[in-house]
Amino acid sequence: MKTNYKEIEKIVLIIIFIFAIFIRFLNLGTLPLSDLEAKIAVQSSQLLSGSDSYVNSDTLLTNLIAGLMYIFGNSEWVVRFFSALAGALFIFTPLLFRSYFNKSTLLLISLWIAIDPGILALSRQINSSLLVVFFGILFFFSYIKQKPIWMGIFGGVLLLCGVSFWFGFVPILCILIYFRITKWGRKDLEFENKLFNDRNQIRKFFYSLVVSIIIFGTFSLFFPKQLSGMAQGFVDYLQGWKLNSGVSSWEVIRAMLVYDFPIFIFGILGLIISKRILTKKERLIGVWLVLNFVHLLVYPSRQIDDSIWIIFSLILYGSLFMNHFGKLEESESKLVLLISGIGFIVLGFLTLISINLLTNSTVTSQSPISKTILIVAGIVLVLFAIFLIGWSLSWRIAGKSILYIVILYFGIYTLSAGWNAAGLRLPYENEMWYLGSKPVNEDLVVATLEDYSDWNFGHKYVASIQVAGLNNPALKWALRNFENVEYIDNFSKSSRPDMIITKSDQTVELEESYKGQDFEWSAKPNWDLLISSEWTNWILSRRIPASMKEKDPIILWIRNDLFPGYISN
Repeated sequence: MKTNYKEIEKIVLIIIFIFAIFIRFLNLGTLPLSDLEAKIAVQSSQLLSGSDSYVNSDTLLTNLIAGLMYIFGNSEWVVRFFSALAGALFIFTPLLFRSYFNKSTLLLISLWIAIDPGILALSRQINSSLLVVFFGILFFFSYIKQKPIWMGIFGGVLLLCGVSFWFGFVPILCILIYFRITKWGRKDLEFENKLFNDRNQIRKFFYSLVVSIIIFGTFSLFFPKQLSGMAQGFVDYLQGWKLNSGVSSWEVIRAMLVYDFPIFIFGILGLIISKRILTKKERLIGVWLVLNFVHLLVYPSRQIDDSIWIIFSLILYGSLFMNHFGKLEESESKLVLLISGIGFIVLGFLTLISINLLTNSTVTSQSPISKTILIVAGIVLVLFAIFLIGWSLSWRIAGKSILYIVILYFGIYTLSAGWNAAGLRLPYENEMWYLGSKPVNEDLVVATLEDYSDWNFGHKYVASIQVAGLNNPALKWALRNFENVEYIDNFSKSSRPDMIITKSDQTVELEESYKGQDFEWSAKPNWDLLISSEWTNWILSRRIPASMKEKDPIILWIRNDLFPGYISN
């Protein structure tokens, strides 16, 4: 019976998509929003209520979330829906380029997109970076196919993605300027640009661009104020060259190395070793990669989500490398898979032993150095066994076996890191791939407010709450369902709110008496203070000592007469 490779490819792609949907939507609404996420969510809520609010540059995402809120409410699941959906559909974008890349390479790219920790993390957070990459690929494909209407639609959508669009566009602009100067594109690319030589096509492009901006930027003029967000994105990008985001280039690189080092290894190998097998347009990806990396290093207002451009470039090169050097001849496939399977099982047992030795605090009879020597010795024995196979049988089979072992091992590492980056493992706050620190006790603070309001007024959300001196988007989002919330800078002596939330170093001096309880609002690991043993423990268990965290406590004050059994003097 002849193998139907097309059917196999379809089945594999369906499995990848089902997994992508599963891991992106699993417990999507259980994690609290960080400050950067909540800023967009609060803006969407204010936009829907018609209240005056600051226009942010993430116009597209703000409008889409507001529309979804109108239908389904303001839960965490709702506000993260479009990011998760874009992350799942992202895996199909490589298949658009079947005419330019090998089908096996495209399937590998789709698989890595489905499990990559950085892409997974962004798929489960409110951000425009992932949307820019997704719609940017669709725009580029429309350009290749010379479809002016689709180019206009996707171009309008991209302009509404704010700073994220301009950050991704600048390196591409540099390449386009180089094309213009050298006329490189006409000679060496497989398509020729005829679009802008036809006035009718140009009109189609600009008409669809304007319609796209009006529809998605203002919801057909329903949110006219949002149209200014498009210009605000460009302004914010320019201002980003003067303002420091507080995220160092080392923090971004460290997060990529910790979560994506398999992608780095395969990507760099693909960039260096595979140079002789790449076409000129594929080598152009390397130029784009370097420009993105330099841009990330020099831009002061960088955020960790900006690294998605580098990760995506490395995925392309890594997939090209694995597809080329991982091909098996039918005569050697069974032997290579057998050797790879045995080697992988042995390394799997070594990994389990390593985790037990390095994380089990009850094992005190061995020093850390002796534990490391035992682990390294086991790995060396596996490599030596494969070396003997190469010496006695075939170096090609031995090399392929090692490559398959590494691919399987790195694939599982990437899947595990992706599971952690997605916030599906506790403690979720001990991850690097978050856009700002996440609240750790939001549910406890909200539950306390609800309980005291319900006890005293018969409804969870009617108690009056004052938030003093805290301009915290995550806190605003947490209090979104309460009907009487006031944000103030200074107290009025005559005020008597039911409950007050302040900073940890602030006291309440009012005519009424209040009792306060501190809550740990957010806690972010201080990565620079971790020593090697703590790094090892974090990589294997995600545990970090409490003393190594930067904590941001708040105090919840409740008026004395609201406590059960209170007797006034």
